[in-house]
Amino acid sequence: IKQTCFGGSGDDELYGIRIINNSLYLIGTTKSTNLPVHDGAVQQNFMGVSTGEPDLFIARFDRNFTILLGCTYLGGSGLEAGYLSQESTSLLITGFTGSNDYLVTEGAYDRTFNGFFDVILTRLSDDLSEIEASTYIGGAGGDFGYDCTVKDDHIFFTGHGAPGFPVTQNAYDRTYNGGPGGYDDAIVCKLNWDMTRLEASTFLGGNQFDNGVKILIDPIGDVVVSGYTYSSNYPVIRNGWDQDFGGESDLFVTTMKPDLSDLTFSSFIGGSGEDREVMMLKTEDDRLLLVSETESDDLQTTEIFHQDSLSGASDLAVFIFGEEPDLSAVNLASFLPQELGVTCRDQKVRFEFDLREPDNIKMTLYDTMGNPIVSVNEFIHGIGSITRVVSLKKTIDPGVYIGIVRGTNHLAYRKISVL
Repeated sequence: IKQTCFGGSGDDELYGIRIINNSLYLIGTTKSTNLPVHDGAVQQNFMGVSTGEPDLFIARFDRNFTILLGCTYLGGSGLEAGYLSQESTSLLITGFTGSNDYLVTEGAYDRTFNGFFDVILTRLSDDLSEIEASTYIGGAGGDFGYDCTVKDDHIFFTGHGAPGFPVTQNAYDRTYNGGPGGYDDAIVCKLNWDMTRLEASTFLGGNQFDNGVKILIDPIGDVVVSGYTYSSNYPVIRNGWDQDFGGESDLFVTTMKPDLSDLTFSSFIGGSGEDREVMMLKTEDDRLLLVSETESDDLQTTEIFHQDSLSGASDLAVFIFGEEPDLSAVNLASFLPQELGVTCRDQKVRFEFDLREPDNIKMTLYDTMGNPIVSVNEFIHGIGSITRVVSLKKTIDPGVYIGIVRGTNHLAYRKISVL
């Protein structure tokens, strides 16, 4: 067990932890004026002295917590809070600030503090010596960022925003839905890598409070947002798992087109009590894992469960969505080996199959225990004979493997031997 203390003479709070390029980073807030910042750090001094408000800090350690490789403050004279992206390979931070002197870069999308609280988006160099890009995003009210991710040199983030938050022309929803009560909508935004352009931005919500907490990109490129809502009229669509608002607050999962112009999926998840504080991640086989806090005693549980009822005032709830590999199907009479050819050579898998019509196709290679070795999704426009070559992510041992091609209207299996 490795353990260490880190902090200064004031209050220090941890908001997140991440390993990037073999370094372990901590992010949090601090009121300490004497953190061990290093020479060359982005910000040497605590900026909240006059107001007593906390700054962000970022500390960098080796993976064993034995060496402090760097530390910096990050903030202005007002309050800051921030979170590290769990998807980006860069040190990418989203959060919010009440400071009119937060550090933003030349040419940023918005270099001016807009009022009350603004979303902040900042990318630092790995050694904490340089701000590579940084911008405000907001309107005159309170706007808050909670999570961000990266796809093809674009940055996506989510949170919640007030009237006046900037939305773009072709957004899914350009209208603030919270009404005169002042309940914030969830927000979803897309910027270029240098943070000089707001490429897409939309409200997402109903007439009560809606908060986007986690964001990621699914295998076909859609933007997946999860959070919680108090709105019975939060936008859900027919393909959702649950179209009925359950109670005081429900979780939501919504997927959007990459340009944020429309929904591709949206659903409530929850019971009659409060369900909130969601965490979300992708599993290795492209399923979606959600973990939330729940006060609902009527959540629907599956046949195989650890606990099927509420044990106290609140419990954790775990949801897994997506197809679990069903390898028993290779023994069914419907198995038609001529529909699919699979070969593996030079650590590449070759899938050969026929399409009767264009389809969203998932090509997966499993071992005989059901563990995915490689998986890729692609919308294929053509029909007839199709060939796709997929590189393996790791070296595989000789043995028997199972190739599967799945689509809306297509399904084929093939056992193969790897020598």
